[in-house]
Amino acid sequence: MIKKSLLCLLMLVCFNVLAEGKFPNLMFLDDKQQSPRANLTAVNWLTGHWRGEAFGGLVEEVWSPALGGSNTNPH
Repeated sequence: MIKKSLLCLLMLVCFNVLAEGKFPNLMFLDDKQQSPRANLTAVNWLTGHWRGEAFGGLVEEVWSPALGGSNTNPH
């Protein structure tokens, strides 16, 4: 268990070091900035039944719309 945890930690650290500056679409906040409130409206386009060929076979996914008010910002 400890070996797996250490391996995961090492992988995360390596990814962070290697990814620095290589992904121009990643955005980082300045030290004094706060993270903006988030909601699920940015991924509403995923809702639906998706089917296609990939990985040598047929792939199918069903994404349901957000329920219970989770699609909006909490007050």
